[in-house]
Amino acid sequence: SATAIHSPSLRRSAKYTFMARSAMEHGRMLLRATVLASLFFVSSAHRLALSQKGLERDCSEGGGRTKALLIGFQYKSDGTLMGVCADIVNMNKWATNFAGFKSVKYVTDRCITGRNLGLREEDSLTGKRIPTEEDVKSAFQWLLDDACPGDTLLFHYSGHGTYLREHSPSQCNHRDEALVLPKTEKAKKNPLMTGDDIFHHLVTRVPHGVHLFAIVDACHSGTIFDLPFNWNHWDHLRTDPKKPTFKKSQFDWEWAQAPELLNRSYPLQGSVSLITGSQAWQTSGDAGISGGGVLTNTLIAKHSHQVSRTDFKKSPGVLTTALKEGWSWTQTMMEVINHVTGGKPKAVSNTQVPNFGATHRFDMDAAFSLDGFQGIDEDVSPGKCRKS
Repeated sequence: SATAIHSPSLRRSAKYTFMARSAMEHGRMLLRATVLASLFFVSSAHRLALSQKGLERDCSEGGGRTKALLIGFQYKSDGTLMGVCADIVNMNKWATNFAGFKSVKYVTDRCITGRNLGLREEDSLTGKRIPTEEDVKSAFQWLLDDACPGDTLLFHYSGHGTYLREHSPSQCNHRDEALVLPKTEKAKKNPLMTGDDIFHHLVTRVPHGVHLFAIVDACHSGTIFDLPFNWNHWDHLRTDPKKPTFKKSQFDWEWAQAPELLNRSYPLQGSVSLITGSQAWQTSGDAGISGGGVLTNTLIAKHSHQVSRTDFKKSPGVLTTALKEGWSWTQTMMEVINHVTGGKPKAVSNTQVPNFGATHRFDMDAAFSLDGFQGIDEDVSPGKCRKS
């Protein structure tokens, strides 16, 4: 197993079943990282003042508003992910009580029915009905509505992921990853939302000066938003066995064709960062009805992680610690990878290895923040696929 608590024999893919695990506690302190005054960074005091006005947005007043969209699907009994509801509940608490998000909505198929999880139906964008692909696109639009420069958006998905079997001509990894949506009564198959769909309906619509911080806890999630840059942590580890250093060349270009041939906007007007549960060829663990997904648990919940063959260490959640301690992006992502892999960050094939992608190359030695990037590379010319 990867860790003492992260020991899933279960995967977020329809061909696996799942087991339960004890509930996790959550950090409840209202803290945010110290942010700089720039286009992407605004004070939490200004953010709170705006949220209390309850008025129509006037971007001339400045940004600072926060919104979060949480999507989680349990599906039916033949492919139920028992940890999805725990992910929605835990992320809702973390986003509201720790990270200070003022508006949190969710889209789910089963998590507001049955046992009392504390989720209110009025906070669901689809009520108790089975969400459709159009519902998910409408939820994307809700997240983006009235966004002004300086706003911070949070997106979290928990559920099945897959990839299309056909060779993808647009991606350097030749895989078109997809989210698996729940099946309606009339549907014969579960509908899929591909990375290309997400890119066009969400990523390209993030306005200038707005940052979207995204998490996808699913199998084969890899580069699922089709973002142009992917951070290669293996390159990072190769710089120095004892003390690796960050270089912007560690960002791999991910589009196999020129942006205009793919009908994709570039450079992108807003900024997006994406943490996913596994590489495109890997599965992601689900720890059951109380534990939630392994990635989500690592990011925001109290857990124990393996630091050596016999030793384990307790953590309040990597994102929680990163914001409290002022970690860099590099340290934050390496901690995520270390926790999930059980201290085996060099693993490639038989271990769940989280991934990080971005709309821009930026300085990952800068302080980690939910609000955006610092030290964005001025060279925005499209790149080429990495030679294997």
